Amino acid sequence: MRYREIQQRPAAPDTHPCVTDITIAPAAFDDFERTVEGQPDVRLLCRIDRPNFWHVHVACTNEAVRRRLLDAWG
Repeated sequence: MRYREIQQRPAAPDTHPCVTDITIAPAAFDDFERTVEGQPDVRLLCRIDRPNFWHVHVACTNEAVRRRLLDAWG
């Protein structure tokens, strides 16, 4: 990830202070988005597209949710 892209990412809201970046295949992004969409404790902040993979910037309400998300998708 380039420094310019890191600077352009939106800041995490106060309600979701734990932030993580997940690298995901473009083909799997729809499933990821559907999974995250129904969870109030996870918020998708942005997606940085690459030819073979995408970086997804995600905010979580706490560290346990962040670890669970990384275990499933990271």
